[in-house]
Amino acid sequence: MASGGKTSSAKRGKGRPSTAVLSRERIFTAALALVDDLGEDSLTIAGLAKRLGVDPSSLYNHVSGRGEIIEGIRGLIVDEIGAGDFTEHDWDIALEGLSRRYLDVLSRHPMTIHLLASTPIRAEDSMRMYDAISRSLLEAGWPADQIVSVIGVLESFILGSALDLAAPPQMYTADGRTEDYPHLTEALAAVPDPEGRASDAFEFGLRLLIGSLRAEVETRRKGSRPRRSSH
Repeated sequence: MASGGKTSSAKRGKGRPSTAVLSRERIFTAALALVDDLGEDSLTIAGLAKRLGVDPSSLYNHVSGRGEIIEGIRGLIVDEIGAGDFTEHDWDIALEGLSRRYLDVLSRHPMTIHLLASTPIRAEDSMRMYDAISRSLLEAGWPADQIVSVIGVLESFILGSALDLAAPPQMYTADGRTEDYPHLTEALAAVPDPEGRASDAFEFGLRLLIGSLRAEVETRRKGSRPRRSSH
């Protein structure tokens, strides 16, 4: 013992480390970074283990397989998006805010789009987000049999917009033969900010989409009102 009762600074043996080398959070975070860097095909148990510097079998002490890892990635994405406040704002305002945050997050993780869109949703955080959206739409007057369609239309638009943001600013190239495409050439020349084309398209589309949904639910509300008696 050293003076003052402190233990000596003798080297520790090569025993078990005081903290676990792996955790579910570390695995999911590394998986998201792997997909961001190399694309969805890179997400294999072997590839992820190599990135983490561990044996592939050690991953199975924390996750059941690739499917659970994908759900972990989805959970990280949802955490970045945030569920939004569907209790203090009207459904349309809440959906607008959620859509913008959703797009912002996906624009930073475009390689996850197909991966997440092609696998069933099971993560609790994701399910709670969709449940909050569903509750808000039901309370606004949407019939239950159209809730999933509304969510699907909105999400498809956001996913497509995220891919558009990841694309080159100018997607239409006439290769100097503008006379062959006079109408498109005129339209392209009129774009006020070619670099911001995708962002402008998203805002334009979101305004049309939310406006159409507002009009639809208002029509339903009016149609559900009891008619006045003619007597």
